[in-house]
Amino acid sequence: MDITEFLKPERIVTGARASSKRRVLELLAELLAKDNQGFDSCQILEGLFERECLGGTGLGNGIALPHSRIKGGERIVGAFLQLAQGISFEAIDNEKVDLFFALLVPDQASNEYLLIISRLARMFSDPQFRQRLRKTRDADAIHELIITTWQGNE
Repeated sequence: MDITEFLKPERIVTGARASSKRRVLELLAELLAKDNQGFDSCQILEGLFERECLGGTGLGNGIALPHSRIKGGERIVGAFLQLAQGISFEAIDNEKVDLFFALLVPDQASNEYLLIISRLARMFSDPQFRQRLRKTRDADAIHELIITTWQGNE
């Protein structure tokens, strides 16, 4: 799957401020709700919280991949959030998290969903990629960086 199908520059925010896991999930839900199949941010937020209750999505190294399935969804939607300062997000290494890539996935897209999560985890495991994301403050530049890295990991 081409990442440009589910990640748009308008769903990327840099330098955001949030002091809690709840606030981060609210911001991500708002981004995922932009231009999205009639789902509102409250529905999306509920799904993100439900998934977090099953097990945290903090991968370590300051990265989290919050995600949720949604009934009636027609397409996969992604959003990226860069915080100005990391927060506690129950990551597996107990370090603060400052980079979030969120996904909203139709409930019937099981295989695609797992492949995308796996590929994102691989991308974010690269220290140079993470460093470049942290230094970039422009949504369009981050969009381009993510697309280029995604395509380079095919």
